[in-house]
Amino acid sequence: MDSQVIKDAIRSIFLDLIINIISDTIAIILHEKFVELITLKSLDPFSQLLGFIGTGAIGTAFVFGYKIFKKLSGPIKETSINVYHRRNVKLEDFLNKAKEQVHIFGIALEETLSGEYTEILKKVLKSQDIKQVRILLSNPDNEQLVNSITQLVNTDMTSINGSLSRIRDFKAKLGQEKSKLEIKVFDGIPIQSMFIIDPLSKKGVLRFEPYLYAIQKGKRRIYELPKKKDKELFEACWESYKEMWNNANPAKE
Repeated sequence: MDSQVIKDAIRSIFLDLIINIISDTIAIILHEKFVELITLKSLDPFSQLLGFIGTGAIGTAFVFGYKIFKKLSGPIKETSINVYHRRNVKLEDFLNKAKEQVHIFGIALEETLSGEYTEILKKVLKSQDIKQVRILLSNPDNEQLVNSITQLVNTDMTSINGSLSRIRDFKAKLGQEKSKLEIKVFDGIPIQSMFIIDPLSKKGVLRFEPYLYAIQKGKRRIYELPKKKDKELFEACWESYKEMWNNANPAKE
């Protein structure tokens, strides 16, 4: 389990414990004061009623205040996104979760579109359940874009052309499953890679890697967000992918 999740859980338990102690203490004090009020013969019934209402109102206000505080502080305590080091992430395990669709975007996807990973993609495409696989790459023919990306990720990006050639060859060798695979090239400056599986399903999962300026991939981290954890954020990322896809151009065969 992620260390941050453990820390957040401990902090939440500790906070609940402190609030419960305070709540119980206030309840005891209010109870004693109420008993004291109703036993004072010098007070008329109306004053006793006001005392009862007042003590009750204080207790109720405290309880509601605590509930509001917990709701507002919820996102601070809960971690929706899982964070992984690249060496601890296996693409095969992630793609094998797909039941309907796979959507991928990356600058060059050197690792995804080479060696054993192409076999993983082939396995996914051959699945009868998978209806669509989309792969979006940065456009290697856009020289200005390639120069900008090289500066962005501090890496020689001549590999983009090689990746595109490999995925073209890969598609050409496919059988009937070829129709499931779509490839496009994108001319915009990328801000993160994205792997999205089953975005239309409640069990959709997004995995993304922000491109940090001048930081090579070995120092970056990969983030994973299940749709059920934060639907609003998941949908925002999915909308972003669709906008990129719609503004991209089909790769030349």
